[in-house]
Amino acid sequence: MSSREVAGRLSTLRLPNGVITVSVKAAMAALEDTAYVRMAAKRNADDRQEFMNQVNAGMLRAIDSHANFVLLNPLRPVSEVLLHLEKYDVHVAPSIPAMERYIRISLGTPSEMREFWRVWDLMPAGNTPM
Repeated sequence: MSSREVAGRLSTLRLPNGVITVSVKAAMAALEDTAYVRMAAKRNADDRQEFMNQVNAGMLRAIDSHANFVLLNPLRPVSEVLLHLEKYDVHVAPSIPAMERYIRISLGTPSEMREFWRVWDLMPAGNTPM
């Protein structure tokens, strides 16, 4: 619930794919499996930590996350990074208009993340502002 003005401003920032009812019902059912929820939360935290270890090793910047994705500042033009990743068939979320210096990286399986970093390392060196 919000005013029309606030709803209008938020609408311009929303993700292009909304959540559908089936997804909500599946999520509610999954939450009842507490052992799975604990395991998934731990795996997600471990995956995030490994991603942040790679970010730090590469002297990059990222916003601390508590989700299954990280906002990464590649320290170079985002459009250049997105084109490079796409060239190697590595797909990330589209640019977020309100966060033009960041790319959203969803955390994948260990092999998917190794591929992400392998492709990242193929990116030509550039002048990266510190």
